[in-house]
Amino acid sequence: YHKDIKNSKTRTAIAETDANSPDRYVNRYEKASLVFYGAEKRFGSSNLFAFLKSYYSEYKGTRKATTKNFLKGVKVSLGEKAEKYFSDLLFQKDWSSVDLDWLVEQKSK
Repeated sequence: YHKDIKNSKTRTAIAETDANSPDRYVNRYEKASLVFYGAEKRFGSSNLFAFLKSYYSEYKGTRKATTKNFLKGVKVSLGEKAEKYFSDLLFQKDWSSVDLDWLVEQKSK
């Protein structure tokens, strides 16, 4: 992941990546995987999975599962620190400044 992320061709944020982007796979799968892995370490597996399950249940079958609604749900379920964590990374345009080791190794205090 590290190599692919550092070699991204565009500076498009995860949340703003369209289907035709040359970095679609990197942004939607590789970066997103690291974001969720880091979130699991920071906010706890059970907390994160409980939120994701409730978010899925609330929005399945609708077209309302937006980034805005995701962040709103994160804030309610996991708190303001979690909302900032996700918001910062989902809208991060230049990942060359993101310390990927910090992202996956850091635990919340």
